[in-house]
Amino acid sequence: HGTSHELLAQLEDVLRPMYESLPKQKDGGIDQGMARYALSRYFLAHRGWHIAGIAYDGQSWNASSSTPLLKSQMPGFIIETLEEHLARKHLGLEELAVLAATVEDLVHNEALQLLSMAYEAHNL
Repeated sequence: HGTSHELLAQLEDVLRPMYESLPKQKDGGIDQGMARYALSRYFLAHRGWHIAGIAYDGQSWNASSSTPLLKSQMPGFIIETLEEHLARKHLGLEELAVLAATVEDLVHNEALQLLSMAYEAHNL
């Protein structure tokens, strides 16, 4: 668990300046549109990734955007937590870091699966 907490703390440190500059709601969190904006900027700036379903389009998450795209690969407890926060509509820095880490983990796992398939296809 120590490594996971360290990675989340590092992500929070990277996201903090952008998060602090975003407009906040009354509860001090950011809304879904700002969360998408922050995640999109983070992935473009730090990974060079444009991820469908996360890309900021000025809209909130909804049934046809991020959640269904990620639902097939996310463990159930993460989906429940995500949906709980989306229902609440405001996210803190910690939740934003967890979402970023989750997406990074999903992308990493998918890359490993594709690499494995490529090796198998070439009998390597």
